[in-house]
Amino acid sequence: LGDARVNLALARALVPLGRPREAVAALQAALRGQPIEGGFFTTFTAVHAALATAWRAAGEPDSAAAHAAWVRRAT
Repeated sequence: LGDARVNLALARALVPLGRPREAVAALQAALRGQPIEGGFFTTFTAVHAALATAWRAAGEPDSAAAHAAWVRRAT
């Protein structure tokens, strides 16, 4: 999708719409991209926190826990 911050915003909109797996895909793309793309910036911590939420909503508690642990280590 391009900019990591855009992917993060998209994912945050998709989860409440009941589309958490699409949110996961957008967030995984954000992690594969550059931290700063086109002047848009987000932190890896924010992306991992959103991934924890999306995986939890998708019914994948192990994946959610892995990303939540990443956030705890980072903060």
